[in-house]
Amino acid sequence: MLFNRIAELVVGEANGDAVIIQDLRFSFEIKKDNEKSTNKLTLKIYNMNNQTRCLVERVNNSVILKAGYEDDIGAITIFTGTVVSAWTIREGNDTITEMSVCDGILPLRQNKISLSYAPGTSALDILDDVSHTFNIPVKPFPENINDKPYIRGFAFCGRAETAMRDICNYLGLTWSIQNNEIQILSKDNPITDELVVLTPENGLIGFPTRIVDSTRNQSQGDTSPPSQLVLSESLGSNNQYQIEGYSVKSLLQPRLYPGCYVGLESKMLLLDPSTDKSDGERPRAFFRAEVVTHRGDTFDGEWITECELKAIPQGGKRGGK
Repeated sequence: MLFNRIAELVVGEANGDAVIIQDLRFSFEIKKDNEKSTNKLTLKIYNMNNQTRCLVERVNNSVILKAGYEDDIGAITIFTGTVVSAWTIREGNDTITEMSVCDGILPLRQNKISLSYAPGTSALDILDDVSHTFNIPVKPFPENINDKPYIRGFAFCGRAETAMRDICNYLGLTWSIQNNEIQILSKDNPITDELVVLTPENGLIGFPTRIVDSTRNQSQGDTSPPSQLVLSESLGSNNQYQIEGYSVKSLLQPRLYPGCYVGLESKMLLLDPSTDKSDGERPRAFFRAEVVTHRGDTFDGEWITECELKAIPQGGKRGGK
């Protein structure tokens, strides 16, 4: 059950002194997606003493943020990154240290490579080599990747992130850095190590909002609905828009991250013609998380997660009741 919020913050030098903050008030907003651009954390810490503040308020400090619930799985890591800016202000009786933190900023900034491979070399082997030049952990590659050789060989000199982009595009993959780890995905399928199920009983708030294909009817000259329009059953058979996924809001879900496998249960899915339905049951459909936003305050206010879910194509990974 999602009761008794809990959070922990670790801030300090990567291989040196660090501060663990549990009892002081802090608030956070985390924005993550499946793109190679760095994920971001905006952090506010309240009323640190001078000694602690002097250690915390340093550019290039490492930050680990954990959050969750005492009555569930406790506090688990939802963000790891590096401080890119920090400053302290006064608001009334509070001294607030504000920090901007980015995930993977140092590996992206510092990693430049020069390499060359012979004709016929496996693109997946090259991708494995390049991904390890960042000197951070690399998650296992997704299963069933269709490898292809570089018929004329492959040569590159420049930023490693550009090489990663080019090779991933060649193989139909995407890559990003999540909690200081390289994550490589197929463009449509999720990571299936764990299924995160969202239901009204475990924190889903309100009804999901449909994300629809806003270009589906443009070739016929029809006016297309804006993205994230909540469609109604009043649309006739001549207005069949493809549902790309759903935007959802829930109590904080620390297990949710871009690329994870999500099962969604909601009566809203009864209006989705592509969803399997059973009499007397609330339907469940399966998605990949694309954009995840966590917001929270350890003393009061929000403790929520918002997520954009992408539909899994037919033939992709699916589960059941």
